[in-house]
Amino acid sequence: MNANNSGFFVQPLLILTSGEYDYYPIDYTYDSTNNSGVKNFFGLAGRALIGRKWVNQKKYTFEIHVGVSRYFCI
Repeated sequence: MNANNSGFFVQPLLILTSGEYDYYPIDYTYDSTNNSGVKNFFGLAGRALIGRKWVNQKKYTFEIHVGVSRYFCI
């Protein structure tokens, strides 16, 4: 096995996201002013991976990793 680009790695990641979604409140009574419509959101997500990568002499790679992530809606 070739030692170039092989080995243990840690990969942290921080993601910012925003957009809009359709909002329909749960209301079991009919009301023409039910405040439904489009709402904006902003979110933050964090992720961390640890893993191991192998590269052979023909430049084929194999990688195995495990990670955790968490999404925070702000």
